Parts: sequence; C-alpha cells; structure tokens
Amino acid sequence: MGAWGTGPLENDEALDFVDAVRKARKDGRLAKAVAAIDAYLDFDRRLQRGENVTVLSDADVAALWKSRDDTLAFYRETGTRVPRFLKMDTEAEYAQEIAELAQPRVDDGGAQAKQLIAVAQLLADALDGAKSPLSHHARAELVAAGHACAAALARVPENGLFAAAWRPEDFAGLVGGLRALQARLAAAA
Repeated sequence: MGAWGTGPLENDEALDFVDAVRKARKDGRLAKAVAAIDAYLDFDRRLQRGENVTVLSDADVAALWKSRDDTLAFYRETGTRVPRFLKMDTEAEYAQEIAELAQPRVDDGGAQAKQLIAVAQLLADALDGAKSPLSHHARAELVAAGHACAAALARVPENGLFAAAWRPEDFAGLVGGLRALQARLAAAA
C-alpha cells in the first residue's frame, strides 16, 4: 500500500492486515484478529526459548537438490529452456543459491507485532464506538479480545530484536502509541 511511519497503522504490513480483516466474512473477522494476537504470543514464546532462528536441515538441502534434478528433467523432457531466474544452470550456481537459503533466518517478530498493533487499533476503535471492521461483534467478545491484545502488546517493547529494527526515537514513539492503545483497551472493560 505504500505507507510508512511510526504510527500503529503507518506500515504496509499493518494496513494489508486491516484490509484482509475488512475483506473477511463478518463472522470470521474477530477470529482473524484473535489469531493475530495468538501469533504474536506464539512468536514471543519461541523468542523466550531461543527458537526464533531457523536453519535448513540436511534433509531440506537434499530435497532442494532433488527438486533441481526434477526441474531440469522436466525442462529436458519438454524441450524448453530453463528460466534463468531459477538459478539452476550450473551445480556451482545452484550450490551458491542453496548456501544463501541455508543461512540462519532470524524472526524478529516484526510481522507479528505489526499485525498485533493493527488488531489493537481495530479493537480499540470498535470498543470506543468508532467505525471498525470488528464493530458488529458483541461487546463482551470485543472486551475479551481486548484484554488478550493488551497483554500481548505489553510484550512488544520487550522484544529487543524488533526494537533494533527501529531508530531509538521512533521505537520510543511506537512504545508510547502501544501504551495509549493498551489504555484504550483497558478503559473499555
């Protein structure tokens, strides 16, 4: 969508998520919001256990090599040239591609945090009586989701990996916005 900033909905991931909630069936919107809350809490548990880094296993690497063999066989059988973007022309080239894929991947929780923040905004708006894709849900359901969301929001400032992706003054502004959202959610109870 082309948004950027430090506000709760000033980034593409949050806006895309809000759009997905808006487009979801009305009876599935709150479930989608709760799933985003759960996703952040799941990430946070993985982070606390040091399980937010993934690497390819030997079986994954073997599967990639087999995939290359199968792909090359397919193109040979069809008499079609292998597209260059597949980076399969030589074993050395593909080995380099696998080496890049095999690098440890660190999940900083950024995507989950941005969706959580979007959910907090949607819930706070619905609880305040403002227009929100969640406004049609029963207040008791919104309050329960709001409590869960506020608890999850409290974990975001503790995520040093997510914080490191921000300029300190921007992260401080984000944390202030999170606290304001937590207060709105708490006040609606």
